[in-house]
Amino acid sequence: MTMRKSVTLLFILCLAGCVPSLHRLYTAETLVYDPAIARTWQHEEERWEFAGDPNEKSYELTIFEKEGRSSKLIAHLIEVDGKRFFDFYPSDDAELEGGEWLKFHVIPVHLFFKEYL
Repeated sequence: MTMRKSVTLLFILCLAGCVPSLHRLYTAETLVYDPAIARTWQHEEERWEFAGDPNEKSYELTIFEKEGRSSKLIAHLIEVDGKRFFDFYPSDDAELEGGEWLKFHVIPVHLFFKEYL
């Protein structure tokens, strides 16, 4: 299977929801940085805080969840054919007893999401 077909298949799977992978989704050519994302986002009881690093084209994401739990992730924004996706990966200093988002990462994998911001 060619690289292009593999990437196309991966993006089709992303449309269905989050997709775990042992490999990152981004390349130097697809990685983008949007300063508008580096802020706090609130949804019901969860608060997502994105701290951006434009030099690395990455975001440190802390998700504050119910019951005082939190998850620390590294997020990368990818753009392909005008569509944006996030690649989330556990932060090096993430605590094993963290929140629900870290439970997705019992095995450290990348999670991909379509960006709807």
